[in-house]
Amino acid sequence: MGGIFDIINVPIGYILRGCYALVDNYGIAILLFALITRLLLLPLGIKSEKGRRKMMKAQPRIQQLQQKYKGNTRDPRYQEEMQKIYSEEGYSPMAGCLPQLIQLPIILSLWTNIRSPLTYLCDMSAATIERIFNALGGTATFGENVTYTTVPQLTLIQKISENYTELQAQGVLPENYQNINLNFLGLNLGDTPQFAWNITVILPFLAALSSFLVSFVSQKINQNGTKQAPGMNAMLYLMPLITLFLGYTFQIGICIYWIFTNILMIIQTVVLAKVIREKEPEPVVKEKKLNYNQIEKQRRLEEEKEREKAEIERKEKAEAEKKGKSVKKKKTGSAKEKEE
Repeated sequence: MGGIFDIINVPIGYILRGCYALVDNYGIAILLFALITRLLLLPLGIKSEKGRRKMMKAQPRIQQLQQKYKGNTRDPRYQEEMQKIYSEEGYSPMAGCLPQLIQLPIILSLWTNIRSPLTYLCDMSAATIERIFNALGGTATFGENVTYTTVPQLTLIQKISENYTELQAQGVLPENYQNINLNFLGLNLGDTPQFAWNITVILPFLAALSSFLVSFVSQKINQNGTKQAPGMNAMLYLMPLITLFLGYTFQIGICIYWIFTNILMIIQTVVLAKVIREKEPEPVVKEKKLNYNQIEKQRRLEEEKEREKAEIERKEKAEAEKKGKSVKKKKTGSAKEKEE
C-alpha cells in the first residue's frame, strides 16, 4: 500500500520510528506503537460506542415496527416511523458508521507500517530495497516467484542482519542504516510460525483466539437481548479462521501485533461500554430492560388474544346460524300446520 495512501502511512511511520528510537527493539516498539495508536483512535472509539448505545436503545421499538409492518421495509409509512424513532433517540445511521469509516484507512495504515518497516521505519526507497534484494541473491534466495515488492520486509531485515558486513562492503545499504533488533522474548520476529515443538506454533492460535474474543465480547455487550443477525454469527467464527490461516503465512512479529492489538480492543470495548452506560440517565438505563424476550412475550400474548377473539366470534357466528336454522324450521313447521 503506497501512493495516495502514503498521506496516512508516512505520518504513522513517524510514530513507529519514534517508538523504535525509544526502546531499540522491534518487538517492544510494536507493542508501544499499538498502544499509542489505540489511544489516538480512542475519541473515534468513544463516538462509535455512543452511536451503538443509541442504536441498542432504539432496537426494541425498531423490532416492534418491523413486526407491525411484517418486514415490509419499503412501505413509506414504515420508513417515516423509522425516521421518527431515529430522531427521538438522537441516532443517525450515517453518523454511527462515520467513526468506523474514518478508522478503516488508519487501521490499514497501521498494518502496512508493521509489515513494511524498511519503507516506513527506515525510510528506504523502493530502489534501495530492490538493490538489497538483488544483493542478497534475489529469487535464488527468496523463491522463484518472489520479488522485492512481495518479499516480507521482516524476512528481508533478518537476511540483512545475517549479511550486514557484506552488504555494507558492497555499498548497498544506506549510510545511516543500523541493524533492526528483531529478537523479542527469545523469538526472531522475522521468522514464520512453524508446526514444530516450540512456542511459535501456538502464536497463530493465540491470534485467532484473541480475534474471536474481540467479536464475542463486542456482540455480548451490544446484543442487549436482541436476536443477532445470522451474518454476525458467521463473522464470529470466520474472522478467527482467517486469522489462524494467515498466522502461519505471515511473520511472528505480525502475530504478536495482532494478539496485543486484539487485547487492547477487548479492554477498550469493555471499559467504554461500562463508562458510557453509567453516564446515561437512569430512565434510559431502565428503558433498556425492555429486551427482545419481553417483546416476543408481548407479541405472543397479543396473538393469543387475537386467536381467542376469533374463536369467540366463530362460536357466536355458529350459534347465530344454529339459532337461525332453528327459527326457520319452527316457522316452516307452523306454516305446514296452518295449511292442514
